[in-house]
Amino acid sequence: MNFERLSDLKSPRRVIGAWGLFDFANSILLINGGLYFSQWLADVHAGGESWFNYSLAITSFIVLITGPIIGAIGDRKNSWLKILWIATVLMSLGTLGIALSPRIFPSGILLIFFPLILFCLINYCYQIST
Repeated sequence: MNFERLSDLKSPRRVIGAWGLFDFANSILLINGGLYFSQWLADVHAGGESWFNYSLAITSFIVLITGPIIGAIGDRKNSWLKILWIATVLMSLGTLGIALSPRIFPSGILLIFFPLILFCLINYCYQIST
């Protein structure tokens, strides 16, 4: 199914149901990341929780600057659904990257910063899509 416009869903119930499923899936992804990712960082690197907090602050600042611009583009071009699809795909790829990062980087500084960058991407996409 390719839904380019809200009217393509035809039924208000389908619109509400589709939005509910989308929001539920994204929220579960970020909640699990917030609960378990910070603990994983603390186990891997001393002071990891502060790194997690820095990543949240940086992401919030970037969303503050770029969020209104992306929202205006989505409204002007009526392409908000494409933005949601892109955000969802990037969140999924970021999650997969975090899961695979210990196998890619068994130790070292990249084991900390690569997942942090991916978590920033996930958090950014979540904030943009809500």
